[in-house]
Amino acid sequence: MMGYGHLDHTVETNDRPLFSRAFVAQAEEGGKQVAMVCSELCSISQAIKEEVMLRLEKKYPGEFEEANVWLTAQHTHSAPAGYIKYPIYSTSAPGFQPKVLEAIVVSIVSAISKAKDNMQPGNISINSDSFPDEIPVAWNRSIAAYNENPDVEHFEDYEAHLAIDRNMDQLKFSAADGSPLGILNWFGVHCTSVGNTYHDMNSDNKGWASEYFEKEVGDGFVAAFAQGTAGDVSPYYHGPGEWSKRKAIMDQDPENSRLNGEMQFKQAWEIHQGDYRELEGVVDYGMMYVDMSAVDCDPAFTGGVENARTASGALGVGFFRGTKVDGMGMPGALAGFSKAWCGTIKARRQVGHWFRSKEKRKALKAYHRSQGKKAMLMETGNKTLLGRKKVKRVPVPQIADPSFLSLKTHDRNGALEEHTWLQEIVPIQIVILGELALVAIPTEITTTAGKRLRETVQQTLAKRGVEKCIIAAYSNSYIGYITTHQEYRLQEYEGGHTVHGQWSLAALQTKLQELAQQMLLPADEREFSALRPPVFSQEELDKRTELILYPRKARKEQSRLKKAIEKQ
Repeated sequence: MMGYGHLDHTVETNDRPLFSRAFVAQAEEGGKQVAMVCSELCSISQAIKEEVMLRLEKKYPGEFEEANVWLTAQHTHSAPAGYIKYPIYSTSAPGFQPKVLEAIVVSIVSAISKAKDNMQPGNISINSDSFPDEIPVAWNRSIAAYNENPDVEHFEDYEAHLAIDRNMDQLKFSAADGSPLGILNWFGVHCTSVGNTYHDMNSDNKGWASEYFEKEVGDGFVAAFAQGTAGDVSPYYHGPGEWSKRKAIMDQDPENSRLNGEMQFKQAWEIHQGDYRELEGVVDYGMMYVDMSAVDCDPAFTGGVENARTASGALGVGFFRGTKVDGMGMPGALAGFSKAWCGTIKARRQVGHWFRSKEKRKALKAYHRSQGKKAMLMETGNKTLLGRKKVKRVPVPQIADPSFLSLKTHDRNGALEEHTWLQEIVPIQIVILGELALVAIPTEITTTAGKRLRETVQQTLAKRGVEKCIIAAYSNSYIGYITTHQEYRLQEYEGGHTVHGQWSLAALQTKLQELAQQMLLPADEREFSALRPPVFSQEELDKRTELILYPRKARKEQSRLKKAIEKQ
């Protein structure tokens, strides 16, 4: 499965089937249209988006393009892995899995087709409200990092439930006669209510919320519960005594996911009974690709720091260490050793850089300045593990992180040669529905980072009448986390998983402001970059497809099956 990053977190049963839910909106007959899809997955991938677009073009020639198709995932950690062509996020599976990708694409295209075929005159309206403080729906799992931000109210450990965005936004789709067709909801909380010891496919808390809402209304009603700024938000209690409380409920994870989903449903239902405001105006959209490894950040978003720039990707020890309560990674002692090793690698480079060319010295210095305090265990841009190019020779035990076994198998197969290990040229998108803008980013973003990004885009789009922006995370692709510069310095899980360094949020603000400014122009005057992500050769993809990670175990299983067939 995709999410916890454990090879032994496998699918054994389909306890709660996974769905894609879609809406197609058009301002008027013959006008611009947009398809919006929320799938019960951990994330979307570039491979999913590209294949969906190919099939939509075949079925509806000339009607859909990348910019008017928004794909997002509600981030369940109990869905299959293997649908990302970049190697790192497929190491929790035995490499790339074409059958998994195919099933997901079929689901999404089918959902869009049903929505498209069922279009009818109607309207879209919006309503919002906040969870009361006493509802135990979510907590900030990185309260120390949150409190590093100068623009937030600081909270104690026991107040972690207040250090999140407790607001819920909801779109309602209605027929011309007022009858309800569906809702699209946003609230930020991780879909980790079901832990990594369970082997059932499960849509987790947001899946329950969808199911409750659809059963309540009935008659083909579609209720999609998408993610908001969930980067540092957990469905589990965080605060004093968190370990003992988590241990006490570990055997009740499936029930806890239902209870959390029920809380989200009740809040959404209360919003549904309230006064919606109808959206009026055009349907519009814009999209472009950004090289997140090389963004020169606007000083307006860096606190005045000049020459702030992002860097090629790296994953820190904090990422491999995991998160308290939601899912621990490598043991603490091993994490400490790895951090020290990373420090040694950095020191050795600083000594050795004097023997490099002037250009290489300058580039190395800029790289380390961008990555800041991160202890870079894996450099996905430079393609090294603990400073070594030959991954298969790195003496890292499987206990450190089981996914290293998969990565080493990739290396032995020669499947890590082309391009970077994580996607670096990524899509950003803005979808406008009247006075509302959806800001689609391929990351999970923390509470405060999301607030800053939302304000940046809102200030620009207000010039064309947009009154509200919603951050639509986990959209169109996936490249890990985005934290604020202040949160990044603590290098907790979220900071260690902010792959392009301490100015990643400033980079997104810079580029999304550019995109928003283009959206102020008439459509025929807009200019978007022609940048596109690289394409892996079929030869390399084949080398990391459906890998055999445990050959001895595989041979025993094949022998067992052969004997069973012969006996039958």
